Amino acid sequence: MISVVLNGVFHVLLLSAVTYFLNFLLKRINLRSSTRYIFLKLTFLTLPLQAFLFQADFPSFTKASSSIIVAKPQVSVELPAVDLFQESTIERQRVGDVWTVLATVLLVLLLVGLCYSLLKVLYSFRSLARIKERAEPQVIDGSVVYVHNESLSPAAFGIINPVVLVPERLIQDLTNQELKMVIDHEVEHIKKYDPLFNVLRHIVEAVLFFSPFVKKLSRLFEEEMELALDESLLKKSLVVKREYGNLLINLCSMDLSPDPIVCNGLSQKLLRRRVVSMKNMEKMSASRKVLVGALGVIVCVGLLTPFLGINVEVGAFDSSAAAKKVNLDYFLVNLSGSDGNKLFKAEMDFEVDSSAVKNEIESHMSQVRDVIIVILSQKKFQDIATAEGKENLRQDIKAAVNSFLLQGKITNVFFTRFIFN
Repeated sequence: MISVVLNGVFHVLLLSAVTYFLNFLLKRINLRSSTRYIFLKLTFLTLPLQAFLFQADFPSFTKASSSIIVAKPQVSVELPAVDLFQESTIERQRVGDVWTVLATVLLVLLLVGLCYSLLKVLYSFRSLARIKERAEPQVIDGSVVYVHNESLSPAAFGIINPVVLVPERLIQDLTNQELKMVIDHEVEHIKKYDPLFNVLRHIVEAVLFFSPFVKKLSRLFEEEMELALDESLLKKSLVVKREYGNLLINLCSMDLSPDPIVCNGLSQKLLRRRVVSMKNMEKMSASRKVLVGALGVIVCVGLLTPFLGINVEVGAFDSSAAAKKVNLDYFLVNLSGSDGNKLFKAEMDFEVDSSAVKNEIESHMSQVRDVIIVILSQKKFQDIATAEGKENLRQDIKAAVNSFLLQGKITNVFFTRFIFN
């Protein structure tokens, strides 16, 4: 369990960093905000699932240290070599215990942080729900809005039946035309299901709170959502560019505070980006459309791979031998027919045909070691003392372990130590 969680944490950090870098590239080539917003929506919908569907070859900190297993425990033979093996085992157990404690503490901290982050989202959502309950519904310019007395910026709130929340202060201070643009802005959010995606974004950010890149992506999501909506309003001619820009500046001067669960589209930094974006809005050239299409295909395939049934073997593109090699701890057994007087120590590595097999072997290590111990303890000294005997032992181990593997096969067994007392 701890190993799976740590693997997921590692993969979230890796994927979120790559996604943030991709979004940076999209910004550098001046793609439209609507395109970047779609990319970020796909990211937040698929990132948590990808992190746990694609398990990286991440070292496990919870593997139990191997202990000395003797085929005939009733026979006690004191040999100098046994003391060395016991000392090595004790050291391994100490290291394993330290990593287990650290991994457990990390898991507890992750659970505490997860609970705290989710409670913050739940509290903010509940606060807005109470404001909606106290608000008075009014019909303004053909749209139903909920007017409240709080000093919050206008927002589209809700999941199943979202509504427009407008502070009473805006109705008093804005002209009818300005108020209409505010309401049209929030209604357009609802038409594009932005309130739903916004809540999902906050939940994903809370679950993946440990990644600084997820927080950065969340802020980018917030910005691109507002920029994409400004583009949509101008494209549909629902607002006039100059009047809309003046409205944004006017709203910013009112010092309205946003609720954490909704977008803060009136912050100084974002307001500056929105005004500049409207001024520089232009049609995309043909070459840029081709580039956007190519990047879109690459990004979509990458994000949706787990849901398209495409099995990408990471090991197939990994040239390093470590990705296809499994290291086993040493084996110490009594050889058959020696009445406990002949000890045999062996160390070996498996070469596998894919990283999936490596993960399968590591997750079933107890079963693998049990099969190998049975095979070794059945051998006599004369069976494995010769080169031919060692080769037969190699084939026996490979055939026995391959018999229950499902993700692939062991291609070779390498003995790294072969000692008799």
